[in-house]
Amino acid sequence: MLRCRTMLRKIADITWRRPRLVLAVVALFAVGAGAFGYDVEHHLKAAGFTDSSSESERATSTLRDALGYDATPGIVALVRAPGGGALDTTAPSVRAEVARIAQRLRRVEHVGRVVNPLAEPRAAGGLGIARDGRSLVVTAFLSTQDVEDVGGIAATDARRTVRSDTLDVSFAGFAPGFDEVNDQTRKDLTNAELIAFPALTVLLLLVFRGVVAALIPLLIGVLSIVGTFLFLRIMSSLVDTSLFALNIGTALSLGLAVDYALLLVSRYREEVERHGHGEVAHRATVVHAGRGVIFSGFTVAAAMAALLVMPQRFLYSVGAAGVAVGVLSAVIAILVVPSLLALLGARLDALTLRRGAPPVSATSGGWYRLARGVMRRPVLVALVSGGLLLAAAAPMAGVDFTGPSAKAVPPGQPSYEPGEYLTANYPREVTEAITVTVRGRRPTRTSPGSPGDCGRSRASRARRRSPAPRRTSHSRRCQRGMPRSMEVPRTPCARSATLRHRGRRTCSSRATQRGSSTRRRASSRTRPTSSRSSWSGRRCCCSS
Repeated sequence: MLRCRTMLRKIADITWRRPRLVLAVVALFAVGAGAFGYDVEHHLKAAGFTDSSSESERATSTLRDALGYDATPGIVALVRAPGGGALDTTAPSVRAEVARIAQRLRRVEHVGRVVNPLAEPRAAGGLGIARDGRSLVVTAFLSTQDVEDVGGIAATDARRTVRSDTLDVSFAGFAPGFDEVNDQTRKDLTNAELIAFPALTVLLLLVFRGVVAALIPLLIGVLSIVGTFLFLRIMSSLVDTSLFALNIGTALSLGLAVDYALLLVSRYREEVERHGHGEVAHRATVVHAGRGVIFSGFTVAAAMAALLVMPQRFLYSVGAAGVAVGVLSAVIAILVVPSLLALLGARLDALTLRRGAPPVSATSGGWYRLARGVMRRPVLVALVSGGLLLAAAAPMAGVDFTGPSAKAVPPGQPSYEPGEYLTANYPREVTEAITVTVRGRRPTRTSPGSPGDCGRSRASRARRRSPAPRRTSHSRRCQRGMPRSMEVPRTPCARSATLRHRGRRTCSSRATQRGSSTRRRASSRTRPTSSRSSWSGRRCCCSS
């Protein structure tokens, strides 16, 4: 506490004796920060709502590395007949036009694979044509790891290049929907800022009771925002940083600037009433009000620092921006506001809204009467205030929080109507299939009587009764340890898997109960060869 008071006294002396020097240094900092961080938006990444170390993300990354593209469709091209009529998928003209659409979609930037349901019905899984036969979907898989960041580029390129003169083509899926949600969010934030700044200006004029005094918090907010731009620009060069940190930093900078400027200016006016304009009032303002500013700023920074332990890019970026804003706002306020007060002096109340009005006493006025009324009936005021807050929060009772997906697209966006059509006429697997990544392992010799030995015994008996099964490329890929992607249908199949495992355990228990001679005979009959081990490895991989 003594060190803080000593530091504040030194700041009071510097800002009183050399205010122009302090303001010049801050101005140079603002110019440098603006020159280096003005394009920070182009270095930030969208979203970042997932944990890169989670099981789902690790499985997705493994599959992307093996296949060369994302396993979930990023763009879904909905092809319909003009006017909503039936689509004759057997007509040569329709098949040729759909093939041309698929070919153009393959040329779109960041697209790694395209599935045409008419040319590749097995790859489409029988889900590419609508139940009513009025439409079909051509799915595109993105070839990038950053689906959230470059999906918008692919969606924009697809809308621009993939068109048809004879068929109606529209786009839905994760990439178009996520891009439209981001665009709508930016527009909403811009509109909110355009509304907030005029309202904030009027509010500052009423609270600070003068034009000159009202400009001080705006200046502090601008300097804090520019400093936050510099911080985010440096941070983005070191780690991936979310774009949402920019919006949070801007809003928080303005809020803290108003608080800190009001705290310092109000205290300065009180000290001027006691001691007049001079060094005594200046020093008292910095020492007493400055302590509250510093404590508040570092409290905000400490609270926002809790988000830094979160693995999601969205959360730790917002936390880092909050830490920077809290520290910058406090430091800039404690340096700039006292320097401006020292230069302005009595001119702080120039262009006041209540010229010639007597100063408001601490024991009179509307705020004083309001405070006394609250203290007379605290319980009643608390109940009424709580009821008003609950009434204001009532609309949140029906809110439905969702993650980033095609469902979050607001009405009026280009992908909203195709998305609703896909939901009504296609299974969810078309846009939101659950992908399972299975990694095969090389088969190892197991002791006789183990579950694996029992499985090979049954396999060897089946081979003696029927020709040896043909080894496929899939079996070889499983043995090499490469993953295989399977889309899991919505039909529950856990019971059949449980029965298979129960059968293996029963077979294993029976095998272990045989005599030693029986085990030796089973071992000699089921000694694995290269072909048998390959079939066993394929069987284990496929049943996993």
